[in-house]
Amino acid sequence: MSPDIDGLGLIIDFSGNITGITTDYWSQFHHELHTLPFALFIAVISAYCARGRKLLIGCSSFLMFHLHLLCDIVGSKGPDGYQWPIPYLSPLYTEINLSVPWQWELNAWQNIVIAIIFFVITYKLIKIKGESPLELVSKRMNRALVKIVKKETV
Repeated sequence: MSPDIDGLGLIIDFSGNITGITTDYWSQFHHELHTLPFALFIAVISAYCARGRKLLIGCSSFLMFHLHLLCDIVGSKGPDGYQWPIPYLSPLYTEINLSVPWQWELNAWQNIVIAIIFFVITYKLIKIKGESPLELVSKRMNRALVKIVKKETV
């Protein structure tokens, strides 16, 4: 999800609307970090923070970053038809933006089906293996979720 850290502008926009200060940071800056230099930065930081298997973690982070970009290119068109092209080589080279003419909308059935499939897979893994994505954040939160899914008392 690291490429979408530039989406934090949405929080500023929303809070500004409450206070009467209108901003448009999310529309202006979303996808600005969807770039090769940022992918390399995330890979290096991930490898540096890893406790072991640093090369594997760095390469995995780089690949997952690009999977995120692929998903954005294929399925994140806005309801108004705007495609949010990916400025992949920015800021080094700004003339090339990645997009496809057949991109589907973010709330299209394809994304909904993909999300349901991943939720089912995640649920099954929690139930069978007792592991969840929360273990990356907190072992305690992971144990609580596993207990809930396995219908044990928390």
